[in-house]
Amino acid sequence: MQTEVVAQFKAEFDKYFGGLNLAGYLADIVAAREVLYWALLTAFVIGFLYLVVLRLCGGPIVYATIVGLIIGTAYGGLMLY
Repeated sequence: MQTEVVAQFKAEFDKYFGGLNLAGYLADIVAAREVLYWALLTAFVIGFLYLVVLRLCGGPIVYATIVGLIIGTAYGGLMLY
């Protein structure tokens, strides 16, 4: 009875996901888990440092961005003229 249920499940699963090789994808993720952990940790640390820098000098960054946008738009308009 159990083998019939497993065979029926496998047939239905392969009908929708047969060409995906899902087990291969999961094996690749497991094989690269250390790299993924380091990428997650690095992204967290860089994001946290960015928040600290933004907290300390957010005003000048915002104003420099606005001025840069205005100057860049003016330069782009000049180049199109």
